[in-house]
Amino acid sequence: MLEFSYSYISHRGAIKKYINQDSILVNSKIIQENEGVLTSSSFTASKAIFAVADGVSTSPKAEIISFKALEALERIFATSTEFLPQKSIKLVQNELANYAVSNRQYKDGSCTLAGLAFLTDKTYIFNVGDSRVYKYENYKLQQLSHDHTVLNKYIESGEIKADESHLYGEQYKMLDSYLIANSDGDEFDIYSKRLDTEEECTFLICTDGITDMLNDNEIAKLIDANLSDSVQRIFNAAMKAGGEDNISILLICKRVI
Repeated sequence: MLEFSYSYISHRGAIKKYINQDSILVNSKIIQENEGVLTSSSFTASKAIFAVADGVSTSPKAEIISFKALEALERIFATSTEFLPQKSIKLVQNELANYAVSNRQYKDGSCTLAGLAFLTDKTYIFNVGDSRVYKYENYKLQQLSHDHTVLNKYIESGEIKADESHLYGEQYKMLDSYLIANSDGDEFDIYSKRLDTEEECTFLICTDGITDMLNDNEIAKLIDANLSDSVQRIFNAAMKAGGEDNISILLICKRVI
């Protein structure tokens, strides 16, 4: 059996005219709030799933699509005898495409997806886009997810050096993979990996409203054993740095019991 403690907040950010296009999944609960409330709790289960989805602001009804993506993911996870991330995310994409067929106003709505699936004997990390999953250990953050951005593609090809990435403009931060409510959107990259985890592990899942405002070292310094206080400190720091985008933070501690 597994025990999970968690804390989260999802908020539209500092710009009041924005609506929150982020959604958070905490096992069977989906959260989407403009003025997010810091929430903490715990539960025991043999399996659990946690994720965030960030609606692409330039796409139609992005807040609906991020919610629908997590709704589909939760249903697939709950009804699967064996959760396979690649297959499951493709099913999420199919559900979004089918949704757009009967709801044309949502066609081309897009979102990222990042999360963790915990099973009794295995843990999977998965993502599409630039929302991130980290492991927190020894006062440091280790990024487990893979950024699907134009910039990262150039870094991987060797055309741009990683330590010079800050020199490149916003166009390089554009997504090159995402989920989309369109039947033509079946060509996209999914990153997933099975993790070897200790009996007790702490993970951070967040949208780019955090990582665009704070670097990994800055975030790591704000995390300690108190999950609720840690999430509040990260949120406050992102808002102080400008809060230029929607903010979603989900901090999880998993224990084997």
